[in-house]
Amino acid sequence: MSIDAHYQHVLVESDSEVLVKLMNDGVDALHHLKSVINSCQALHRQFQRCEIKHIYREVNKVADVLSKIGLDSEIGVHFMMQPPPQVITILLDDLCETPCFRSIPCI
Repeated sequence: MSIDAHYQHVLVESDSEVLVKLMNDGVDALHHLKSVINSCQALHRQFQRCEIKHIYREVNKVADVLSKIGLDSEIGVHFMMQPPPQVITILLDDLCETPCFRSIPCI
């Protein structure tokens, strides 16, 4: 969508530290995700500036909920005119800058 909208500067935030590392550092020829990462990097190069950075899941709650909704949906592209009810509270918390805490398990 960013390419179709002719955006030149894109920031991609992911809560997958592994994905961010693979995209930023590349993968070796034998890596099982080599073709997927290469396809993503080809898209990455179409932008004048594209930054991929890691963020914690706690500050990426909307994407986390949307991905879970996607797991229960049919395969394909889905456009929503309104946010799903599951994310409205999260969006309001974000708008109000409600603090978000990260729980770290004790070992």
